[in-house]
Amino acid sequence: MNSSFWEYVISIIYIIIVPCVMLIISGRYAEEPPKYNETVQWSGYRTGRNTRSKEAWEFSQKYFFSKAEWIALFEIIGSVVIIIKYWHRILFPSFQLEIVLLQVALVIIIPAIPTEIMVHKMFDKNGKRKL
Repeated sequence: MNSSFWEYVISIIYIIIVPCVMLIISGRYAEEPPKYNETVQWSGYRTGRNTRSKEAWEFSQKYFFSKAEWIALFEIIGSVVIIIKYWHRILFPSFQLEIVLLQVALVIIIPAIPTEIMVHKMFDKNGKRKL
């Protein structure tokens, strides 16, 4: 395979861009979470328990996105390690797709688990804070 320099550059950008965008979005939402609306939530971390009250919503947004911010930062570091270790495979579209799908899954699933545990500990099924 005779690959040019620019093919490698574009592939590296493709692998790095996803965690960078996730870091920016997570950082933004950790600072200023999406507003609570009883009828429609277009963005943010939504589950049945955290949409029942404004207090539960705000807590879960800040908690989830603060964790997602750290995960995205580790994904950037992990992406650089993967690029260095597997530089000969980064031109394959299937390899790029696997990396991107893994990155998206990790930034959604890993912060969701501790967030749900904390929301369950702090709020009842109606969204009211437990004493």
